[in-house]
Amino acid sequence: MKKKILGLALSLTAAFGLIACGDSSSSDDFSCRVTSDANSVTMVMSNMGQSMSTEATLQGDKLVVSTTLKGFTSSEVDETCEYLKRQFGGGTCDGNTHTYTTDAEDATIEEMRVDAEESCKEMEAEFEEYGDY
Repeated sequence: MKKKILGLALSLTAAFGLIACGDSSSSDDFSCRVTSDANSVTMVMSNMGQSMSTEATLQGDKLVVSTTLKGFTSSEVDETCEYLKRQFGGGTCDGNTHTYTTDAEDATIEEMRVDAEESCKEMEAEFEEYGDY
């Protein structure tokens, strides 16, 4: 399960890196934060007025993941939705939110939080090193 959750976080950061860049992007513009509660982990990445918020919620033996984009054009939202559908084998798009459900297997909130924090650190390092993609 750890590989699946880590893959989720890395895929989301990759999706964000593909769409949230511009000629003037810098590490000062990028932020990533992770919060959690008893049932869910939320990772919010933002850069230059755009943000991607992903919430992974444990619901019994299921993991429900919703990713919401803000500040993107409708074509960027559509492109990201199609990317996420391919990456995760389905899901639905409603406006600027992609949602899919998968088996939770042995997922824990703590494990998901740690994976999301690691992904944030990796993405921050990328922005710091390269400024943009």
